[in-house]
This record gives sequence, structure tokens and C-alpha cells, in this order.
Amino acid sequence: SEYSTAAPSLIEENCIIAEELNNPKLKIDCIYNSFYKEIVGDNYDLALKYNYQMQRIAVENDLQEELLGIENNMGTIHYFKGSLDSTLYYFERNLKRSRATNDTLAIAQRINNMAMLRAALEDHNISLDYINEAEVMAQSSNDYQLLLTILRNKADILYNNKKFEDAASYYFKHLEMNDTLAASQNAFELNEIQTKYETAEKELKNAALE
Repeated sequence: SEYSTAAPSLIEENCIIAEELNNPKLKIDCIYNSFYKEIVGDNYDLALKYNYQMQRIAVENDLQEELLGIENNMGTIHYFKGSLDSTLYYFERNLKRSRATNDTLAIAQRINNMAMLRAALEDHNISLDYINEAEVMAQSSNDYQLLLTILRNKADILYNNKKFEDAASYYFKHLEMNDTLAASQNAFELNEIQTKYETAEKELKNAALE
């Protein structure tokens, strides 16, 4: 944060260490830094190239968890490029791979992705089936931010299916939950400030006594 040249030099040093240790996970982390830079800069072709490199390393070393994230990235990049058929290919593979992990949160995220992709492809009935499944899984995962996103997405998908009353209901559910989470966050921050204030006050009293 202090020096603008620090990050690139540290990334370069990190890559050298990864190569010297011949550690596949560290090599993927190294390439990921370059991928992230390109995706933020909207350079999707180069970002995709870095993902192919990471995919090769993950496949050669049977790194299933890393492969799950990499292939999801590849589908997302194709989505940004407007290549929806390629996005569908990678998202379907990724969803199948995530189902094998039994990770409820990861599966819910992938199903939500599929729902939105199908909506973009105007497969509205299929999209609704996916978002219904995503909602159920998100509720069981207790990830409220994901559930908030899914509620909004479901409202849009219901609207696309001309289920206008249901769509309005889900828009209100989304707004209500958003307000609840915002209030909860504000309460947490206020409590944190109060705790810091009380701690500082106690320290001042101790210092005065000493």
C-alpha cells in the first residue's frame, strides 16, 4: 500500500519461489495474480490464456479444488466475451464437478450462475428451475449474501417468465432482506465502536491510577 512498485516485485519474487520449490499450488497462485490483473483491465483473451496455464497445472497434479475455481473463471471470461456457448460448456462441467464435492455453498453458487446464463440464452423455463434449486441450497448454506443475490435474480427470472406477481413478491423479499442485513451490519459496527471506546476508556483510567 505504501509503494506502487511493491506489488509487481513481490509477485515476481513469489513466482521465483514457486518455481524453485516446484510447488504446483504456488505456481497456480503466481499465475492467478497475472490473471487477476488482466481480468480487472478487461483484457479477456490474455486472462483466458493464464487460465489455460493454471488448468494444465491443476490437471497434471490432480488439484481438484483449484480446478473447480479455474474452470468457473474460464466460463465467466467467456461470458464477458459474449461467447455464451463456451460459457455453457464450462459452467455445465463446473456444476458437475462441484456437485461431486458435496459443498453446498459452491454448488449453490454454480447453480445460480447456470440460472443467469440460461436467462441470458432466453431459456426462461430452465432458468427458473435452476434458480429454484439455487434458492433452496443457499437457504441450507446460511450464506445470506448469496441468498440475497439469488432472491434478486429469481425476481428477474420470474419477470422473464411473465410471473409478474411472484416477481414483485421476490423483489420485496430482496429489499426486505437487504434492509435487515444492512441494519445488522450497522448494529455490529456500532457495537464494535462501543467496545473500542470502553477499552480505550479503561486503559486511560488504568494509566491515571498508575
